[in-house]
Amino acid sequence: MARLQSLGVCVREGEFSETSQVVTVFTHEHGMVRGLAKGARRTSGSFDGGIELLSRGELLWVPKPAGQLATLTSWTVLGTSPAIRASWARWAGAMYVCQLVAALFQEGDPHPTTFDRLVEATDAPTLEPLAELLALMWTVLEDAGFRIELENDIVHPGPLALTDTLVFVPSRGGFSAAPSENAWRVRSSTVECLRGVAGNTGSTSEAIRRAIRLLHAYARDILGRELSSWSALDAIVREA
Repeated sequence: MARLQSLGVCVREGEFSETSQVVTVFTHEHGMVRGLAKGARRTSGSFDGGIELLSRGELLWVPKPAGQLATLTSWTVLGTSPAIRASWARWAGAMYVCQLVAALFQEGDPHPTTFDRLVEATDAPTLEPLAELLALMWTVLEDAGFRIELENDIVHPGPLALTDTLVFVPSRGGFSAAPSENAWRVRSSTVECLRGVAGNTGSTSEAIRRAIRLLHAYARDILGRELSSWSALDAIVREA
């Protein structure tokens, strides 16, 4: 089978042996690539001494049938995200986004919008850490097909009325001003914050923290499980 080539970001890596790795690379053109990099940890070879988490590079691989690990043949490092590694808050946020991307996106299913936004945020972040995280979470969920409805009431037809307390209905991906079964209470400021993210405008720190926690809860409900990176990130979100 012919080799494939694409720009990629490493979103998961693990040790296979003393010299080899099992890695997941989020590629621009082919979505997730889960593969075995034999001899990747050797100081000489085709992998630049190993594939590091959040490093960006040019990946070559031989695809395999569904359910089997691809054979990775080369990784040329193009960037290592120094700005993310210099901040614990940014690093914890990036680890969470990596897990979210790996959980929501599939092999052979490219998401160039998320890929470009992830590269931009890890190479040269422009927002403060939690605002950057919220923007990334919004992009990932939207790109995965789970965009939250922000303008209309999802229970009663018509525009969403921003009363003091609203409810979020995860099964329907939207808000309502009326009580609803299996819904979560939220503040109207959280909705306004998410509208700001969608429209690229600023919000208060408190609203950003609440919005992050809401998007996380929504992602957890979608996946049916908790992401292991959340515990560390939650501590940062609470402290902020």
